[in-house]
Amino acid sequence: MGILLPTTVVGVVSIFVATGSNYVLIYGIGSWNGLGFTGSPTATVLASWFQPIALFSFAILYKHHHRRAWYGWNIHALTLNRLRSYLRVAGPISSNSFVSNLASALVALVAARLGARIIAANAVISSLWGLLWALFWGYGCATQARVANYLGAGKPDLARRITGLGFICTMVVVVLIAAATSLMDQHIIALYTTDTDLLTTCKLVLPIFVVACAFEAVEILGAGALTGMSAIATWFINLPVAYIGGITLGYGFPALWVGVLSMEFFKVSSYTLVLAHVRWSDVAERVKAAVEAAPEMEQSTAQFVAAAADIQPLTPPTTPTLMASALERNRHLPNEVLPAPFG
Repeated sequence: MGILLPTTVVGVVSIFVATGSNYVLIYGIGSWNGLGFTGSPTATVLASWFQPIALFSFAILYKHHHRRAWYGWNIHALTLNRLRSYLRVAGPISSNSFVSNLASALVALVAARLGARIIAANAVISSLWGLLWALFWGYGCATQARVANYLGAGKPDLARRITGLGFICTMVVVVLIAAATSLMDQHIIALYTTDTDLLTTCKLVLPIFVVACAFEAVEILGAGALTGMSAIATWFINLPVAYIGGITLGYGFPALWVGVLSMEFFKVSSYTLVLAHVRWSDVAERVKAAVEAAPEMEQSTAQFVAAAADIQPLTPPTTPTLMASALERNRHLPNEVLPAPFG
């Protein structure tokens, strides 16, 4: 729908929610001493539920954005062609997410062989990684929506520009995060633990962590611009580097995050290579053709549903369809830059 601001705001706020809930639930507040060790996983659950609940409450309950794209449930809307279209997009994305999370779980098993202190340190660094992922995904989601909007409007030059602008904004955020991590490294880790040995262990991997975050930020943005092209088995890089470096060669905890860095570097290289060879005009024509075909498909579906429900098939809906709205906008603004949507 091109509504970008709420997703970015929720992503940024989730960082403070996760940080604050970790501190309060672990150490307590006032006369309450907190939950100690169990406070950290509890805070993780709260932070994980915050994002979907916040977005659902804003988009569905408050703004009712779903009414622009969905007119209610009907079994006749379930067609094989729509299922295939959905799986073509959702399949690669979910597969890449699955193997990435599987890689993280397997790396945690490698960390378990290095001792309890390494497990705790890896949990702390992984929590920070999850927080920054939420921030970077806000930019990735915004870029994805804008690129799709401009390609659907037949404006490949604007799609290419918004991708470049997204990269610039992301790198500015990365520089700020790197500076904050360098200046406040001990204070950031102290949000999770006050153990001196654990602080020292975590600080060993912070330089690697910052570089990996930089690659992750670019990778998320590239994945947003290339939605559906991210089905690559990057865990084949992460896991061997972590195991061989951490256990076989004896480099310990830093080797685990060198594996993560290697994985992110491979992802960024792959996405950059694909983006460099994208023919934006051809992609725009393909998307535009799909947009122009969508109203006919929706009209035939509407007539079928209307006949099944015994209503007038030619009665127009109270709200124009999303695809038709995009096409109509393209017809009325052939030479103009699309206005930036408001959140």
